[in-house]
Amino acid sequence: MQAQILRQQVGESTAPAWFSVGLMAKICPSATVFAAYHRYAGPAAIEVFTYNGHEGGAEYDLPRKLGALRGVFGQ
Repeated sequence: MQAQILRQQVGESTAPAWFSVGLMAKICPSATVFAAYHRYAGPAAIEVFTYNGHEGGAEYDLPRKLGALRGVFGQ
């Protein structure tokens, strides 16, 4: 049931989204992240970290995360 609700929400979401995935992740398998990314209804970008796990880009990704927030809040 939860998976069905999540699929519906992802398919209806239209806000800009940014996905990141660590291909070595054991907690959230990369296939689930790619499925959500491809089903997402709004504009989306994805960054793939080949040798990372659940942490994805970790601190490497911090400037990009902060830049995205600046874009949203206009600062």
